[in-house]
Amino acid sequence: DYDRTIHHTDRVIKEIYTILKEKLDDFILIYTPDHGEIVNLGHGLLRKSKEFSNQFEIPLMIYSSYDNYPCQETESYRNENKMINTSNLVYLLSNLLGYSVNIDPSFINKDLILSVDGKAYEYNDIIKQYQP
Repeated sequence: DYDRTIHHTDRVIKEIYTILKEKLDDFILIYTPDHGEIVNLGHGLLRKSKEFSNQFEIPLMIYSSYDNYPCQETESYRNENKMINTSNLVYLLSNLLGYSVNIDPSFINKDLILSVDGKAYEYNDIIKQYQP
């Protein structure tokens, strides 16, 4: 069932991309899921295991018909782990829409995760627990 949802999502994204390509000269397509998933277990789990941290690592897909835009803008939001935290997506999207948004650069590295237990965890602390 889970594999089927991935296949369906891929088809929908491809259809959206095809329509945008046919109808618009310039566009930016951004896709990111709202949460990660531990295959065959689900999401929102409070397990103390490597899989626990994996559920917070979700893809960010950006396709742009513009030359090298928004690549530079997007790269500026990568943290020390070379990831972009979802807390910063609102700032990235605001900038892409033309709003002038200034954020403290330290916020890019501070990636707090609100868990299903109601507590906030720092992503770096979760990852450090499971690195060899």
